[in-house]
Amino acid sequence: MSPLHRFISNLPWTTLGRIVVHLQLFVISILLTRYLGKEQLGVYASLLAIPVFVRLLNAMGLETALNKNLPELNVQDPSGAEGRWLTFRLLKIRLASSAILFISIYFLFPFYAKAIGQSELIEFRGTLAFYFLAITLDSFMSSLFMTRLRYKQIAIAESSCAFLNLILLAAFIILDFGVRGVMFAYILSVGVNLLFYFIWGHHEWAVPRKRPPAGDALGLAVNSWLIALLGFGLMTQSDIVLMNLFHIESASVGFYHLATGLGGMMAFLLIGVAPMALSLFSETFARSAHAGLERLFQDILGIACFLTAPIYAFFIFNATGILQFIYGAEFTGANHLLIAFSIFAGLQTVLGINFTYSLLFVLQRRQLALRSTAEASIVNLALNFILIPIYGAMGAVAGTGISMLYMVLRHLRALTEEFDVVPALRAMFQRLTLCISAAVPGALLALTGVDSLALNALLYLLSFVAMLIWFKPLNNEWQTKIEESFPGWGRRIDIFVRHFDSSANPDTLK
Repeated sequence: MSPLHRFISNLPWTTLGRIVVHLQLFVISILLTRYLGKEQLGVYASLLAIPVFVRLLNAMGLETALNKNLPELNVQDPSGAEGRWLTFRLLKIRLASSAILFISIYFLFPFYAKAIGQSELIEFRGTLAFYFLAITLDSFMSSLFMTRLRYKQIAIAESSCAFLNLILLAAFIILDFGVRGVMFAYILSVGVNLLFYFIWGHHEWAVPRKRPPAGDALGLAVNSWLIALLGFGLMTQSDIVLMNLFHIESASVGFYHLATGLGGMMAFLLIGVAPMALSLFSETFARSAHAGLERLFQDILGIACFLTAPIYAFFIFNATGILQFIYGAEFTGANHLLIAFSIFAGLQTVLGINFTYSLLFVLQRRQLALRSTAEASIVNLALNFILIPIYGAMGAVAGTGISMLYMVLRHLRALTEEFDVVPALRAMFQRLTLCISAAVPGALLALTGVDSLALNALLYLLSFVAMLIWFKPLNNEWQTKIEESFPGWGRRIDIFVRHFDSSANPDTLK
């Protein structure tokens, strides 16, 4: 089975898993947001910035090294002994560093709480330490299963974890455990998720194990780690830290956390796709060099656009109604933040940020990936220092958004030196225009005074499907690929297929 066929075959599991998990996380977000209120939501966001940052320190590029090197080792050594050696070694490193940082959070967090003038947060240091331990171990284990393309098990584990989190959160809200209860509901549910992963993955570090020849795993891991550290300036958590240092009111911090969290959730269908793409890029480049890599990138970028652009377009045109319906009138003040962040994040996503890093790693352009991250991080921090004191949370959104676009455009410029990215981008912008156009009828309806989120959602869905039937984004080749991966479905999608030689129109979904 070709890499693209394996990608398509795993796509339903990762898509279904993401939908189930994020529907549950969506309900969780509603519960905790309404329960905490905008002030306590700001406190919650300030606390989460710490374990997220420490997880960056602890990353050390291990997930990236695993995603890239494990598929290559399995090609070189079909017995899997070399792959098991790599997995076991990386797991030991993660466990050792996690223990050290767990202790560090407990003893150093009081200094941060005093620095931002919120000494009352010191009581949460133990909770934060366990929260960090949960997310850093879960990151490694989920990356392992993604690299192995075991998306069915990932979907089962994460869906169960999200459901348990929802049940525990509801119980802790009834008991009125406050912010600590919200955090412990997540910690306990992720602990169960980790138990699933360790039981299912026990053979990954079994014997026999064989040390592989020296490769680029260490250099790749270090480079990826530096990118992650330098990229902290691009993360929304860094904006929250700066807003705290500039003493922006907790309500604005809460609005920012809500807008960026909801905006980031719109790309949930790509969460499992990006690691899978890195593994397939690596395998494809090892087998067919630049030609195969160029074609696979175009294929995956086309799929990713249709998985994300419709969601971003709908949220941008219906931000106020969505916030009021989901979270209540108290949180409609975040509408401008949500619109602005969604525009920036949507553009960065459809331009391929989830895949450009992977391509640069595979093409041995790690230094460029490192430099671009450092540059974008510096741009964001500089803009934050200028804009946050003046515009508050909107200044943080503007700084982050501009730097996000800078980074992906820098990557694409570098990739043009390796292969032709213009056809893929041209086709992507056509699909983006289609998604935006589908939102126009709902916007026109709103101008007439009809303000119904449900009606707008139905109108958008009908318009989007109608435009797909008219535009026919798939060609004969894609219909054949889908039929090979899922027998019977090639015929069912015929209304979306333009029947002519795909080579005659390079802009049709390749």
